Amino acid sequence: MKSKHFKSIIIPLIILALILLSWWQLTNYLSGQVPDGIITTNGRIEGTEVMISPKIAGRIETLLKTKGDLVQRGELLVKISSEQLVAKVKQSEAGVSVAEAAIREAEKNVRYWESKMDETVTAIEYTKKETSSRIAQAEAVFEAAKATLAEAEISLEELQNDYRRYKALHEDQLVPAQILDKAKTAFLVGEARLEAARKKQKEAQASLELARLGNLAVELREKEKKTAEAMLGQIREKLQSARAGLESAKAYKLEMEAYLKDTFLFSPTAGTVVDKMAEEGEVVNVGTPILTIVDLQQVYLKVFIPETEIGKIKIGNKASINVDAFPTKDFSAKVSKVASEAEFTPKEVQTKEQRVKLVFAAELKIENPEGLLKPG
Repeated sequence: MKSKHFKSIIIPLIILALILLSWWQLTNYLSGQVPDGIITTNGRIEGTEVMISPKIAGRIETLLKTKGDLVQRGELLVKISSEQLVAKVKQSEAGVSVAEAAIREAEKNVRYWESKMDETVTAIEYTKKETSSRIAQAEAVFEAAKATLAEAEISLEELQNDYRRYKALHEDQLVPAQILDKAKTAFLVGEARLEAARKKQKEAQASLELARLGNLAVELREKEKKTAEAMLGQIREKLQSARAGLESAKAYKLEMEAYLKDTFLFSPTAGTVVDKMAEEGEVVNVGTPILTIVDLQQVYLKVFIPETEIGKIKIGNKASINVDAFPTKDFSAKVSKVASEAEFTPKEVQTKEQRVKLVFAAELKIENPEGLLKPG
């Protein structure tokens, strides 16, 4: 019971003390009285502004945000319409298709002439072997025919001499008619053998000449090979050119697609739209401002500290900010930047006397999670 009675007394007292403390601080602020160790100054709330503007010229097809709207990082804000760019993208796609078709045709021709080359080389090797073998055989047959002919000529000469001798002896009645007839028959057979040998030699010579014509076939094949090599070289150059054309067409297509992506404007940061400078349907040029975005959670107060007080200020010092729009609310802040050199008070300060004093610029980073404070 005592514990509950104690709590019922102490809690109201703590609340009363906090109210009195807040009232005392507010009274001091409104009356210009500042506790010792506290520096007061005035300033302007600022923020990093991001200007949304197109990279390409065109008509604003869609404008999704207006002044005061919250935006998220990466959110689509504006769509720019450009019929010429769409046409160029389609043209670039057609160019890629044409280049790919040219490559396929060139590759087909390369395969054909490579096959032709392989066939020609194989035919040349086969023809050379066959021609060499046939010439060797024909030369052997021809040499044999020559030998047979020479032998038949010698034999016929001997048979002719025998026939003449036996004929003379028969006329002198030294040999009978039978021996003469026999010598005559042998002579006639020798003549027939010689004629056959001559015919064989001619046939062998004709075969040899025919076999040697195979060399002409080899020469023709060699010419076919050179033609195939030349054609293959030309087709390969066309293939290389077609591949280069494809790379160029792809590069152009990527470039046009990149331009097409630029027709979509996304927010580079989270924040609030603080200004809208264009409307749907308007034609805008490159760089024309459309929206201005400020991240209200990243605002800061820019102040000027008198030269006599700057020694008391360090980065990280805590600060409390009051604005006319919220007279009873304190906004927490920290010193985030202090100038290293003094300057004359800027023109924003109200009186000329104050403007001639030397001051140091400082920035106070404000905690503004609800986005209550806005630049300006």
